[in-house]
Amino acid sequence: MKSITIAVLALLALSGCTSSHILVGQQRPAISPSEVRLYLQPPAVYENVAVLKSNNNASFAITSQQKTNKVVERLRDEAAALGANGILLQGVEDQYSGSVGFGNAFASGGHIWGSGFSAATFVKVGSGIAIHVPPGGDQVAAVQPVAAVAQTAPTAVPVVQPVSMATPAIPTAPYEVDPAKRCDACARVQIP
Repeated sequence: MKSITIAVLALLALSGCTSSHILVGQQRPAISPSEVRLYLQPPAVYENVAVLKSNNNASFAITSQQKTNKVVERLRDEAAALGANGILLQGVEDQYSGSVGFGNAFASGGHIWGSGFSAATFVKVGSGIAIHVPPGGDQVAAVQPVAAVAQTAPTAVPVVQPVSMATPAIPTAPYEVDPAKRCDACARVQIP
């Protein structure tokens, strides 16, 4: 039983890729993962280095937040190994990874009883673009001042008189009152 448990744990540790990349730019010397910044919007100046993908396979993360943290940590590790100092995060989501199940059956006197259980398993998967941001490249571009608008005297706003509910207003021009569209009971005109 102990050897089966060790074999299962070894398979879990080796199953699935934890992170990968596709190089699309210039790789640089590796840096520390703590130097890699996350970006939700692209900085003003940057260079694409690689497309990254990561998941939380073979981790002991239990909660959704722990799984997300593990995915981001692995993305940072992968970007740092490529010399990228930033990640333009594209998203983190749950992905179906299979199911775990067990079952048991009993047979006695021509009768068979059985029970079983199966549950879907999910992993967090994250993707991003490893980028290199030069010093000062993450500054927002300067906002150009807007030319002053000459103020003019306010124009008069026409005053609209409230209409009494007892006598509804019937539009005159450009509509012609069609007797077939007039409701004599309420003196209203239906306009198409």
